[in-house]
Amino acid sequence: GAATFGTNGASGTSGATQDDVAFGSVLDSQGRIILTGYSRTATAGYRMVIWRFTSAGVLDTSFASGAGFAITGTTGIAGGTRDRGAAVAIDSSGRYVVAGYSANATGGWQLAVWRYNSDGTADSSWGTGGAKTYGATGLAGATGASEIEFPTRLIIDRYGRYVIGGYSVDTGGMRQQAIWRVLQTTGELDT
Repeated sequence: GAATFGTNGASGTSGATQDDVAFGSVLDSQGRIILTGYSRTATAGYRMVIWRFTSAGVLDTSFASGAGFAITGTTGIAGGTRDRGAAVAIDSSGRYVVAGYSANATGGWQLAVWRYNSDGTADSSWGTGGAKTYGATGLAGATGASEIEFPTRLIIDRYGRYVIGGYSVDTGGMRQQAIWRVLQTTGELDT
């Protein structure tokens, strides 16, 4: 028989906040849909979210202790109140890797990478509580509130390294193409 998806071919959900926005998506080996983006509330700011849907487009209640989505805390990992996921991939161990940004205390955006186990729990072996940020100075040289690191794509290369593409804002306010490569084992930038 014909497969069906969601309602009339479309699906979605709410994390019970003001805004739920997805930017990145990937399918796992079981056909489940993994999305990343953010949820926003008036009191907690922007929080990175990873949602998982079944292949039929239904929020997967076997993920993240039955919620179907995992969400970051109210304070961003770089010290501000904005964490946003932009791209998601699945590594060779089946973990969900999210590239995005986390606002620092002055409002600048630092490159951030989160890693989740396939059950929706944060990978405690990755950074602090499953999250890692990269530097107080942007790749193109801006700092503080002027720092903007904005990833848009994430792939995992044949060596398991996380290759992230996007842009970095320079000290003159211009966007410069950027590529970061992160080691899967240590979470450090591949220098």
